[in-house]
Amino acid sequence: IISYNKLQCVQRNALAGLKSLRIISLHGNDISVIPEGTFDDLESITH
Repeated sequence: IISYNKLQCVQRNALAGLKSLRIISLHGNDISVIPEGTFDDLESITH
């Protein structure tokens, strides 16, 4: 959970290799940029 951390962007490789990550929560941030492919490695994501 990385909510409410004043994030403005998520770099393309920030989540690389996290194949077992099931839940990610980004709400409460000021994210305006998420590059294409950022979530490609998240094979187990459900939310």
